[in-house]
Order: sequence, then C-alpha cells, then structure tokens
Amino acid sequence: MNAPTQGILKHLGIGILAICAIGMALHQLRGFLSKGEEEARVWFFDQSEKKLYAMPRETVPPDVGIGGERDDGVRAMVVAERGEDGSTKNRRIAYLETYKPDLKKLFEEMRAAHAAGHKYDGKRPGRDDPFVRENTLVRRENESTWHDMTTPEGKAIVSEWLGWSSSDGRSLIVSLP
Repeated sequence: MNAPTQGILKHLGIGILAICAIGMALHQLRGFLSKGEEEARVWFFDQSEKKLYAMPRETVPPDVGIGGERDDGVRAMVVAERGEDGSTKNRRIAYLETYKPDLKKLFEEMRAAHAAGHKYDGKRPGRDDPFVRENTLVRRENESTWHDMTTPEGKAIVSEWLGWSSSDGRSLIVSLP
C-alpha cells in the first residue's frame, strides 16, 4: 500500500473513531438528562405534622403525607434567599397547592400510562386549561380556606411571593429539595 492510501485510511479511521466517541457521549448525555428529570424532586407539606418533605416531581397531591392524618400532604411552593455559596437559606412557604379529585384522577391516569410505557389517549390539559385552573386549589400556609386558580384570591396567592425579598432586599428564588 502506498503512502497516500495509508494516509487516507489513517484519517478515515480517526474520523470513524471520532464519530463513535461523539455518538457515545451524546447517548450518555441523553441518559443523564432523562435520569435527572425522573429523579427531580419538589417540596410537599404535611398539614397535620406542619413539616416539609421531598417527593418525586410527578407525585400528585394530595399525597399520603409523613404522619398524622392520611392524605394531607400537599405540594408546597418554597422560596428562599440565595446564599453566597450558591445554597439556599431562610426557606419560606409561598403557598400550598392541591388538586380536586377529578384532576388528581386524570393526572394519576396520565402518570400510570407513562410509567407503564403506554400512550395516554385521554384528555391532556395544559397548566392554563380552564379545567386544570378550576380544579387546582391554593392557599397560604397559615390559612385554612382553599381557593381555585380562577378566583382573584387564588391568582393573588400564587403571585404575591414575587414581591417578597430577603433582609438585604434581594429577590427570593424557588427552592427545591
């Protein structure tokens, strides 16, 4: 084999190895990203125990909770100050959120189909769908009355934390477990 042919084969081999390496890196990255999504966690609040606890993001409230009364675990929107080291500190519950039974059932059916690897053929409402807004209930931590997201009070509850700030005047950020 002459030198030019050897050079071409050498470059072709290097190119094939590079393509394989890029393909493997993309495959691992896709696996890492999907694993991170599946392991994402959010805050829940046990109403009888008055404690925050972490749950997988796809958990549908009300959840069984961590003690006390059964099914009194609700999603908690938690905000905090960002510390100098990037951590969060001084957490506060901005509001609590739960679903009426019809919406809970719909979301659980969607989640079960996804978990089983099946296509869900039923209604797939978005967050702004009137059905979702009417069946999503919110309240402040220190209040007992729930408001659906279509009411002026419900809308006020979910947005009021945006005006809160830390002791030094900085905006608060959403805190995840």
